[in-house]
Amino acid sequence: MSAGKPETSAEAMEQELAARLASFDELLKAGDTSRAQKVTPHDGREASPDLERAQDCLRLLEAVWPRAVTSSPTLRGLGPAGSLAPLRPASAPVQLGRFLIRRQLGRGGFGTVYLADDCHLHREVALKVPHTDAFVDNDLRARFQQEARAAASLDHPNLVQVYEAGEIDSVAYIALAYCPGINLADWLKQRTEPVPCVAAAELVVTLASAVHHAHQNGVVHRDLKPSNILLVPSDGEAAVSADDLPVPLVDGHWPLHKLAPKITDFGLAKHAGARAPLTRTGTILGTPCYMAPEQTGNTGVTTGPAADVYSLGAILYELLTHRPPFQGDSPLEVLQQVRFQEPLTLRRLRPSLPRDLDTICLKCLEKDPAKRYTSAGALAADLRRYLDHKPIQARPVGMLGRTGKWIRRRPATAALVSVSSVAAVLLLVILIVSDVEIRQKHQEAERANQRLEFANTLIRREKDHAEKALQRERRVSYFRSIALAHHRPGTP
Repeated sequence: MSAGKPETSAEAMEQELAARLASFDELLKAGDTSRAQKVTPHDGREASPDLERAQDCLRLLEAVWPRAVTSSPTLRGLGPAGSLAPLRPASAPVQLGRFLIRRQLGRGGFGTVYLADDCHLHREVALKVPHTDAFVDNDLRARFQQEARAAASLDHPNLVQVYEAGEIDSVAYIALAYCPGINLADWLKQRTEPVPCVAAAELVVTLASAVHHAHQNGVVHRDLKPSNILLVPSDGEAAVSADDLPVPLVDGHWPLHKLAPKITDFGLAKHAGARAPLTRTGTILGTPCYMAPEQTGNTGVTTGPAADVYSLGAILYELLTHRPPFQGDSPLEVLQQVRFQEPLTLRRLRPSLPRDLDTICLKCLEKDPAKRYTSAGALAADLRRYLDHKPIQARPVGMLGRTGKWIRRRPATAALVSVSSVAAVLLLVILIVSDVEIRQKHQEAERANQRLEFANTLIRREKDHAEKALQRERRVSYFRSIALAHHRPGTP
């Protein structure tokens, strides 16, 4: 690079790498492998090791998941969700290393899960492979590796077991235990009414115990939701075919007590031993309907085990009411509700619901993490108390707490009511003060009248005394005059 030419920034290099890989991927998709081999940097520089490595990944993914149009009708089957993509004939299954891919099980925002056969260990596995953008984005690649580490550190019967994780020709993968069955989200869609209280409580007890095990090992899931909970036949029940969902038994679906839940997809898991966060500040991670308020953006609250407790409460809410705590026309609207509004009480949606279950669920859904259960284990313990007909530890929100929640839910109305209340109080105070002043003046007037009457009484009394004294003086004077006249000289 010449001295006068500015040095290329890391961001510009990443953008160029992404552009080169996009062009390369389009050529592979079109089946033009000859031109794909010639995709190099514009300035004639040799391809960087990162570019060559990423191109190798895309070539292998194209071999595993071909997209080029083929005229053979037998080569179509495996592809993105909802589409038909070309595949090799059934006699020649797609292979990734020692794994023979049979079919796609599911596809999410980050990766695709396939049903595959492990030819070395002779067992079925669920093989998770990230999408192609994960090979360009360092954060996504690190998150995929983090999922493998987080899930591999856990050993619990209600957590999907991770057999191994690694890379085959630069393609990362995670081999998990294959759990034939149905996820909780699809199971709930089959229902037309809420889940019975005891069955819902027992399911969440099992889930909370598994989540508590993860927390004890320093792993926070951060994306608990019905679609990440697999329901497989319990021990002793007939195995479910890999090609079929469980056969409905009661009310059009399997009863929960015949199904064992298993939590999967630790793609957003947070490990206590992680050296640095894999997401930028303010990044929203999770599913809006089930994510805790502290996951909705720059709230200033660290996402920890309390976030999983909230998600468990949201799942319990949906089990008991047949709807999530918050609903909206867009994810943004739901996020606003999660952050600023209070959910409807469960008894308002299902009046027959026991108060204890309503109290337990709403405690999980508190906006303040400190007001939720201190751990998933504490939630499981309180649900067991309910199931054992013992007093629960959670307490209903009092009048003061309900008032505070109502104010947060309707701030404009609360402000109007507050202003009206203050005005009414001021008016009442003015009326009271005026009444007191009037009463005081009235009392003073009465006392003045009493004093005046008392003075008049004294005056009348003194007048009477004076008149009586005058009359006495007159009589005395009269008798003195008579006496003097009687003793006057010359009087016979």
